[in-house]
Amino acid sequence: MTIKVTLTMKFDVEKFNGMNDFNLWRIRLHNLLVQQGLFKVLKGIDCLPKRMDDKDKKKYHGTST
Repeated sequence: MTIKVTLTMKFDVEKFNGMNDFNLWRIRLHNLLVQQGLFKVLKGIDCLPKRMDDKDKKKYHGTST
């Protein structure tokens, strides 16, 4: 017997519209990206794990050709 469990979580971060507090918005977005494991991607290819080969880094970063 195999049991498959899928957990999907949705996080809403209000768009910054100039009327809300930028610092609070920036902190929320930063925390969400860190939690999802995506913050390093925004910092650049060089910040990705060294054990990844260059092809995977480019694919993960969205710069593959």
